[in-house]
Amino acid sequence: MKNELYRSVSWLGSNTRTHLTHSASRYIILGIAAVFAAFLLMQAMAPAVAQTLSAESIELDVDESTTVDVEGAGDAAIMAISGDTDVATVSVSDADDTVTITGVSDGDTVITVTVGTANPLSIAVIVHPTVTANALSQQNLAVDAVRSVSLTSAFTTNPAGKQLSYSTPDVDRPGIVRATIQGSNVRLVGVDEGLTSVTITATIVGTDISADLTFRVRVSGEPPAPTPTPIPTATPFPTATPLPPATATPRPTATPRPVPTNTPTPEPEPTATPEPTATTAPVAPTAAPEATATPEPEDEGGLGIGGIIIGLIILAALGAGAYFILRRRGGDDGGPAPYSGPTDDDNGGADAGDDADDDNAADDGDADDNGGGDDDNANGEDEEENRQ
Repeated sequence: MKNELYRSVSWLGSNTRTHLTHSASRYIILGIAAVFAAFLLMQAMAPAVAQTLSAESIELDVDESTTVDVEGAGDAAIMAISGDTDVATVSVSDADDTVTITGVSDGDTVITVTVGTANPLSIAVIVHPTVTANALSQQNLAVDAVRSVSLTSAFTTNPAGKQLSYSTPDVDRPGIVRATIQGSNVRLVGVDEGLTSVTITATIVGTDISADLTFRVRVSGEPPAPTPTPIPTATPFPTATPLPPATATPRPTATPRPVPTNTPTPEPEPTATPEPTATTAPVAPTAAPEATATPEPEDEGGLGIGGIIIGLIILAALGAGAYFILRRRGGDDGGPAPYSGPTDDDNGGADAGDDADDDNAADDGDADDNGGGDDDNANGEDEEENRQ
């Protein structure tokens, strides 16, 4: 029982300490949040300080600067932006709570100023060009003398290049000098001796911006003697330069053309082709032997028909020679004996026929021998004719 009571008391004590610790933390957080909310509420309920500018529109000349105060800025940051930096630029001074605007060129633009988180403020800026009169030295001239003085360098515009118009010169003593405007020049004419001043006003075209220039003029002495006009001297005509005599150019000598020489080109003599030896056929008892001629090769030297005719003549000569040789042999041997029929020899008719056959055979052999010699003679004659 004691142990159970002790555990119950311990558990109750630990839970109580844990509960008290969590409750204290919540109260601290809630207290901090309440303080912060009260601070914000006080800031919201405090009267707001209005930011204003000392000028909401300004006009200035080129290269001129002006300062505008920012009121109610306090510790808030100030920012300023120029709408056209080619017309005007702006700079900020946080220490003095001011913005400085400088004219750059003629025109207009808007400068926007912002203070902290407040609504932006605007400044309208107009920049005007300027014209400045420069010093012009005293002009001295004689009576009736005329002088033209340029006004281009007598006036300067900013920005440069602005067009100017000039008023009628105001002469303090018109009896001494007369002055007129001719373009961008002033024309002075001396009238009488004395000293006077001339005032000219130059105005930028399209604006009312102007500048005055005053300079002094002194007229003295007698009118200058007229300068004699020089008489132009006649320019002599240039003397004609004689032309050199024309030299006849010799004609070029004609070069004789070479006469072509018709030298006949010797033609090569054709080489005689030796005629082939004709082969004589065996002579028959009753017919002339026929010579078989080997066909002659075609002459490349151009013999042609002449070679054929020579061959025919040779063949005819061979045939005629063979014929006469056979006739002569027949005459020398008495010719063949005429057939007289069978005889009453002891050997009978058969023997007689055999004897006749033998005689004829012998005659044929002799004829063959003679024929061969004649053929040799005929061939020799043919070669002699070919050589001729």
